[in-house]
Amino acid sequence: MEAMVQQLRADAAAAIGSAKNLEALNEIRVKYLGKKGELTGILRGMGKLSPEERKHYNEMVRRQQKF
Repeated sequence: MEAMVQQLRADAAAAIGSAKNLEALNEIRVKYLGKKGELTGILRGMGKLSPEERKHYNEMVRRQQKF
């Protein structure tokens, strides 16, 4: 899961860097952070983890959010 979050961060950063306008930037925001976004999907999967694993991945995801 950690590798997935790191890859997602790298993909999002690349997409943001190549955005041509605000509309494209908004589409990227929705794709990664929206209700059905990629990060949201990963976070939903955390419910299947043990409390210890959940704590570890929660901290890791929070660190990744600080671009």
